Amino acid sequence: MNSYSVSIVVPVYKNEGSIEHLLKRINEVSTAVTGSVEAVFVVDGSPDKSLEALRSSLPRDGFDAKVLLLSRNFGAFSAIRAGLREARGEATVVMAADLQEPTSLILDMLGIVQRDEADVAVGVRQSRKDGLFSRTLSAVFWKVFNRVSSLELPRGGVDIFALSRSARETLNSFEESSTSLIGLIYWMGFRRQEVPYHRVERQVGKSSWSLQKRINYAKDSITAFSEFPLSVFLWSGVIGAVVSLVFALIGAFQYIFTSDHQSQREITAIGLLFVASYLMAGLGIIGTYLWRLAENVRNRPDSITWKTWEMPSRKIAE
Repeated sequence: MNSYSVSIVVPVYKNEGSIEHLLKRINEVSTAVTGSVEAVFVVDGSPDKSLEALRSSLPRDGFDAKVLLLSRNFGAFSAIRAGLREARGEATVVMAADLQEPTSLILDMLGIVQRDEADVAVGVRQSRKDGLFSRTLSAVFWKVFNRVSSLELPRGGVDIFALSRSARETLNSFEESSTSLIGLIYWMGFRRQEVPYHRVERQVGKSSWSLQKRINYAKDSITAFSEFPLSVFLWSGVIGAVVSLVFALIGAFQYIFTSDHQSQREITAIGLLFVASYLMAGLGIIGTYLWRLAENVRNRPDSITWKTWEMPSRKIAE
């Protein structure tokens, strides 16, 4: 590679055991890149000793480092956005601290951006050694998301990507919260290139991507990029109105032409229960969209940086 400034953004949460391996990986990248390299570590309110491990292991010879400590756990995507706002390189790569993406992939994506072949390079998983439940859940979610949204994202999701300076600055200009970061990257356009790779098995620790976090992410992604739930509500309302009318006609017929008032009351109760359940579900869907709108109107930051440490490369410091 020709001389080219590179920023590496890494969200850190419960990664104490992999910090040393992570720093070695970044050193490998800095050795292969002929320009300057800075690493921005964003400690997302991690309850373990990830922060202490970073501060005791930095600085390193090959790259400048900046460590951000968020005031609490805001989530991986908010942490990434905090890191992107601090990045200064001509190209920026975002990688996970669990080291499931190979060094060659990072260099390939940086090369694409450096050679001006694309403004956005995205790592697309061809295989993964996660558990069956995790693989199935991910595949189902992204398939559904692509069907109900206007976007076409990789079925396995995206964990690593690289941005040109212009793409990064555009992404940083968005103030939208409670959204999908990957969805925003695909929505904003630019020249994009997908890079296939095989994800390796996690060597240290376990994923903090819990089922609840997956559900919240799915909800944010769909409400940010799809009106499908509202369309379902609309058409189910039409169907519900027809069904309720049928129940009402049956009840009226039984009341007028038969003496079976007990059945008429049962049918009426079933119809009322159906309508009530439908209204509750609809209010829940509308409430989710309104809450997301309120979060954006309040204009709260998606994260709060509590403390910052800047650690120049030892070569520079000396």
